[in-house]
Amino acid sequence: MNPDSVKLKLKLPSGAEFEAEGGREFVAAEKDSFLAIAKECGGPAGIQRNEAPEVGKTIAIWQKIAGIRDNSIILKAKAPDPADAALIIAAIAQISAGISPYSSLELSKSLKKSGYFRGRIDRLVAGEIRNGRITATGTKRNRAYQLTPKGLARAFVAASKLANELPD
Repeated sequence: MNPDSVKLKLKLPSGAEFEAEGGREFVAAEKDSFLAIAKECGGPAGIQRNEAPEVGKTIAIWQKIAGIRDNSIILKAKAPDPADAALIIAAIAQISAGISPYSSLELSKSLKKSGYFRGRIDRLVAGEIRNGRITATGTKRNRAYQLTPKGLARAFVAASKLANELPD
């Protein structure tokens, strides 16, 4: 690791997490951006546990970062982590389209059309299930996923960061 490089990890009581590594100025700017989003969502400590962000605040973000093509939700920009992309797509389905739980088949189609892997969804979201952000029902081809309030909060933070990267 470069001697001028720093690494910072934060975890808010809401479950929202932040991790950055790089120069001091870069890490400080990213941290400030993350805390600003957390404050906008629910006060100085971030989103309170078991509370999702307000629906009204998220609609504009969802419309900016996603669209619908061939009856699938498609991300206009690529999230750095496929698990975050899955959270964002499931959140859009739940909040904007009113589809909850979201089937694994539809989630897989949306991720593929958004340019992500061609692997198994259950392996992709296993970490999110362990962290309590997604609940899964059904088995094999009948599996469906639903976001918990903690998952909605994480999806909102990831979507806000993705929306900031897109031009207006």
